[in-house]
This record gives sequence, structure tokens and C-alpha cells, in this order.
Amino acid sequence: FLTCLDYAPCQNLRSNARIKTAPTDLDEICNPFTGNRDSCEEVCQDEGGCCWDENLLGGNCLVNNFVSCLTYAPCGSLLLDNANGVVDGPPENLDEICTLRELLIGDSQPCEDACATASCCVDPEMSENCFLADPLACVEYDNCALLWLMQRSDPLPKPPSNLGSVCNLFSIRDDPEPCEQACEVASCCVDRDFQDNCLIGGNALRCKEYAPCALLALVGGGNDGDAGDGDGDGEDIAEDIGQGAGVADTVEVAVPLLQDPPEMLDEICNWRNVRSDEGKQECLDLCQEASCCTAGGDDNCARENMRACLNWVRKGCMWVGF
Repeated sequence: FLTCLDYAPCQNLRSNARIKTAPTDLDEICNPFTGNRDSCEEVCQDEGGCCWDENLLGGNCLVNNFVSCLTYAPCGSLLLDNANGVVDGPPENLDEICTLRELLIGDSQPCEDACATASCCVDPEMSENCFLADPLACVEYDNCALLWLMQRSDPLPKPPSNLGSVCNLFSIRDDPEPCEQACEVASCCVDRDFQDNCLIGGNALRCKEYAPCALLALVGGGNDGDAGDGDGDGEDIAEDIGQGAGVADTVEVAVPLLQDPPEMLDEICNWRNVRSDEGKQECLDLCQEASCCTAGGDDNCARENMRACLNWVRKGCMWVGF
């Protein structure tokens, strides 16, 4: 049928044809986003108007000119309201600021700010939903779909504003309880039971805001084996990090140097892959190389390998509760 429709202009050779087929560029003229509505109306009304004439017995020509009328299909865009009548148009860089990488690893705020303009397009309350009132504008925000999938109606609460202060390396070493209390509500982000895990259930962005909580696991070794004066205060830790732990005059026990994670880590341990048991196990096996980052006691290597440990967590091991 579609191939036959390519030969629609042949209908113009009919002696009893009432209308000519539509201009070949009608789809461009009537494009709801880039076309010209006035020009579209002129062509559709003046040249193809009889196809939808309400006078079925006299003026309507659809039955005897069906194929020719089909070529005026782009005129259907006139049935839609003008785009951006309710929702303002999106920024030109929406497809750049709303990528999966930006949302999970980069800065998600520009995407959230841009998509907030069109939040009514997906409002669950039909009285507030504007999709039917401005469908063309809502479609322009298709890149926001990824963001909206990551959000949910019952999200985790925003972390306290002082999370970075109570969950930094020095604060945790001094007193981990404030950090533990602040992070407790977000423990579901790294729950190994996927039925209870709330990250994949629509809290990916909120869980990302609790990233400082990862230090609780990295400092899991406590103060055992601390160098310096032995009181575990910030000066000892800063000295170890600044001078490089593992040096003979700083620590007595040599701690193995942890290499940065392989490039394939973020592919194997991405949040989509670990949803399956097979993918989760594959990620766990790969993250085992950095198990000393969360080990207890003298086996913990986080302090001496802080940068590498954070890279292992950030690039994927966090999805499996590492």
C-alpha cells in the first residue's frame, strides 16, 4: 500500500479528479515544530479542503478521491494546538544535560531545573496534567524521560545539609555516630536484597546525594594500626595521607598498593547490569580486587589507598553494596 501511495500523483491524470495530490513538501510545511502554520492552513484548506468537507453529500470528495486525500495527511497537525501554548520550549542543550552519565556521575541539577518546566506533562493528577493541552511541547522534553524514571512519588528525604561535614574522613575517625545516623535512612540504596533496594526503584538521583556515606564503609577498619601519636585524630590521618602511608617511618606494616579500577568496571557494574543475579555476581567478582577498602581491622587499606578506593566505589562497586 505504501509503495502504491508513492504513485499517488498519477491520480492527477484522472479526468474526474476533483483535487490534485498534495505538494511533495507538505510534511515540511505542516511540521508542528519547524513548519509554518499559516502556510499549512492555506494549502490544506484551499487545495485539500474537500477531503474533510462536512457536507458529505455535496462538497466532500474523500470517497472518490481517497488516494489523493491521503497525501494531505500532514494537515492533521492543524488539529493540534500550537506548541508551547502552555509549556515553554526546552533549552537547546537538553539532550546534553540529561544524559545517563550526567544524571548519575555528573551534575544532575541543570537537567532537573530544565525538566521542571515540563513537570506538568507527567503529573499523576489529571487535573494538573498538561499533556493533552500542549502535547507538542511535552514531546520536546522527551530527554527528560530518563530523569522522570529515576524519580518517584515517595523519594528518599534529602540528606542533611551538613552530610559532607559529618561524613568526611576526619569526622568519621573521630566519631562515626553522626554520619551513621544521617546515612541510616539511605541504607536501602546499597541493600544487597534487590527487593528492598530502593536505588533501582526510582531513587538513583537521591541516592547519589548520599555519596559521602560511602566513607563509612571505607573507614571500616577503625583506628587499629593508626600511625602517629595513636589517638586517631585528624593530624595523624592528614599526615598519613599527605606523606603517603606505607612508608617505613610512618607505618610498621606494609599495606599493598591498590590499583585504579579497570576501564570495564563501569560497564560491568552499571546499575542496569547488576539488576540480574548473573550481572550482580559478575560485578561482585570484579570488585573483590578492592575488598580491602571495606575490610575490618588491620586488613583495611582505605586510608592508604583513599583515591583508588573511592574510584572503585564511584565507578560501579557501590551498586552491589560495596
